[in-house]
Amino acid sequence: MLDSIKFVKDKVTYTLERSKRARDDDVFLYILILEKFYGLSDKIGFENSKKLLKLMADAPCPESIRRARQRVQEEGHFIGNRKLKRELLENEVRENIKNV
Repeated sequence: MLDSIKFVKDKVTYTLERSKRARDDDVFLYILILEKFYGLSDKIGFENSKKLLKLMADAPCPESIRRARQRVQEEGHFIGNRKLKRELLENEVRENIKNV
């Protein structure tokens, strides 16, 4: 049955229906989805999955890390290669438009 659930939203819905704790805890929700749909314990072992849950509960959530990275980069520090390439391409297009 779980194999038939393909979309992330459906996996989240399935998990939230069955876990009240996951409704208030994104890290717990994430770990449950990894366990139910991706075989976390089978891949790293039950004890390691418990350690991972503890580690992730103590660490900042991935979204907080993403937002902090975004703020640092918006301040002009440590710009990623994709953004640099996009900016170079944008500048090149602007120059071509000016020369038309």
